[in-house]
Amino acid sequence: MATDSKDIDIQKYFEELRVLIATTDKAKKEIDRLVAPDFSLFSVLWPDEMRLSNLIAKLLDPSAAHGQGAIFLYEFLDFIEELAREDSSAYSSIEIIKKSWNGSSNLKVSTEQATDLIAASQRRMDIVIGNHECGVMIENKPWTIDQKDQLKDYHEYLQNKYPKAHIMVYLSGTGGPPSQQSLSKKDQIELKKQGSFVVLSYRPHLVDWINRCLFVAEPDRVRWILKDFLRYIELNFTQPQDEVAQ
Repeated sequence: MATDSKDIDIQKYFEELRVLIATTDKAKKEIDRLVAPDFSLFSVLWPDEMRLSNLIAKLLDPSAAHGQGAIFLYEFLDFIEELAREDSSAYSSIEIIKKSWNGSSNLKVSTEQATDLIAASQRRMDIVIGNHECGVMIENKPWTIDQKDQLKDYHEYLQNKYPKAHIMVYLSGTGGPPSQQSLSKKDQIELKKQGSFVVLSYRPHLVDWINRCLFVAEPDRVRWILKDFLRYIELNFTQPQDEVAQ
C-alpha cells in the first residue's frame, strides 16, 4: 500500500525536529562548558527571603565590605525618586531624606528590626535604613503573603521613629501591591499621596537598580556578585504583564 503524502510530511517534520533538538542540546552543553551561564552563587545557596533581604541590605549599607560607600544606596534613592516623579509625592520625601543622610555619621542599616516603639512590638521589618531623623523601610516579599495589619503597624512604627520623613517600600516578587488585610486600599492611596509609600517589583525595578549598581561598581568581585544576583532574578521572577506589554 502506497504511503500517504501527509504521512511522509509528518515523518519528515518530526525527523527535522529531532535533529534540531539534538543540535540545540549539543550547543547548550558546549555553552555550559565554556560559559556556564546558569551556574551561579545563588543556584548553590538556595536563597530564601531572609538571605535575599540580607544581600540587599549589604548592598545598601555604606559601611559594608563591598567598599563602595554609599553609592549603591544613593542609586536606590535616585531610582525611587525618578519613579516617584511619575505617580506619587515620594519625590519630596526622598529629597528630605537625602539632605538628612548627607554626611550623616549615625546612618544605620539593619535587618529583622523589631517594631519596639508600638504596641505590636514583636513584628520584624526586613530592612531599615535611617538616622535619628529620616528612614526608609523595605518590606521584601518575593513569595510570601502579608500578615494582618503588617504594613499598617510598620507605618505606625516609622512615624514614631522618623518624625522628619520616612518611606515604606514594598518590594514585591509579583509586582503586585500588598493585600488589603495588611494595609487598606484607602491607606495605600493616602500614603502614596503623602510620599511615604512606594511599591516596587523584582522585575523590572530591582533589576534596574542592580544594573545601575553594576555600572558604578569598581571591583570585579562585587560586579560578579551583582551579575549573579541579576541572573538569579531573571531566572526566577516573571516580568509583570503590564510591563511586558509596554
